[in-house]
Amino acid sequence: MSLLNLMNWQTPCLFVVAIGALTTSAPVLAQETSGEDTTFAATPAVLNDSNLVHLARAVRFMEKGCLRLSGADGRLVSHLGAENEVSSTRGRLTLYEGAHPRVHLGIDASGGGQFHLKDRSGADKIELGVELDAGALQLRGSNNTPLLRLGASGSGVRNQGQIQVYGYRNNGIDLFVTPEGDGRIELRGGSLEPPAKSQLRAAIGAATVTGEFPAGQKRVSKSGYVATYGSQENMTALLGPRMLSSADPQGAGNLTLFNREGETTIQLNGQTGEIIGRTKSFAMVHPGNENVRIVYAALEGPEAAAYARGTAILENGRAVISLPEHFQLVASAENMTVHLTPRSTASRGLAVVSSSPAQIVVEELGGGRGSYKFDYWVCATRKGYENFQVIRDR
Repeated sequence: MSLLNLMNWQTPCLFVVAIGALTTSAPVLAQETSGEDTTFAATPAVLNDSNLVHLARAVRFMEKGCLRLSGADGRLVSHLGAENEVSSTRGRLTLYEGAHPRVHLGIDASGGGQFHLKDRSGADKIELGVELDAGALQLRGSNNTPLLRLGASGSGVRNQGQIQVYGYRNNGIDLFVTPEGDGRIELRGGSLEPPAKSQLRAAIGAATVTGEFPAGQKRVSKSGYVATYGSQENMTALLGPRMLSSADPQGAGNLTLFNREGETTIQLNGQTGEIIGRTKSFAMVHPGNENVRIVYAALEGPEAAAYARGTAILENGRAVISLPEHFQLVASAENMTVHLTPRSTASRGLAVVSSSPAQIVVEELGGGRGSYKFDYWVCATRKGYENFQVIRDR
């Protein structure tokens, strides 16, 4: 019987050519016809003289152009043809092990190519395909949850890449490009209370910073930043410029801390070196009780000031006080003030005759000739901060 006589020319067919060293005659094809399907069964063939391997294969040609290969035990090992009985216009190739699909190459409903590698349970472990006209690769773990995804940005912008690493409760690392073209890394964690969901914990990236300038000018700058977030995804800390201004046109670094309401509580200005907070305090452990602390708040005022203080001696109604060199280096002569406190009840009062960052001259009132101790406090504006701005834009 010839091969041509076995073909059903009303049905699309596939030619399979086997090349090998056969010690016996070529296998004989037997034809069986059932309904619209034609089956060809191949008798065992000897492939090697030293190792006799007998093959038994069943090849079925279906009306939709489908080739199915069965193993020696009769179970399906591969499928080449239409996706299914309904989607006859989309091709697929599926490889089986024990009648269970392990490898799948096909086309999804949207017309995009798909490649799937499955485990013994039939669950997808590696998925390579097309999502929204962009390539995508996804890896899954033992419990079928996603471990890694490489593809287009989740914002729907198809030409911007994204890498997502998943962990417990789908939290993990998200690396992507924003619609503005800025790189961003987000670190996420699972919520501690139901419902379980992935919540933003930290972000690293580049941001577009803008600012208003005189004469209606606007300036835009690209700057890096690091941000942390609280349990409600509220920003708790930001390292990076917040906005541009005429005093900071390039967007110097800033460290900003926020409370739960989103209000700024501490800000470290990288341009001016200022630390702005609601209070400036220091704390120490109580010497008599290690369970509590002593907290002092710093004195505040509408200037950046420096001071020098001490105790001097009035002799015959006069005293000259030489101030420390370090005070002379930081203090401005403008707006300098001196406070005096006599330590004698016989004092007629004291007056400052002259003052400078270098020295103070003190005399007793009314031409007095007293000799006694007195305390002094000298306060001056710091050099370079004479025009300290108290009222500022937010």
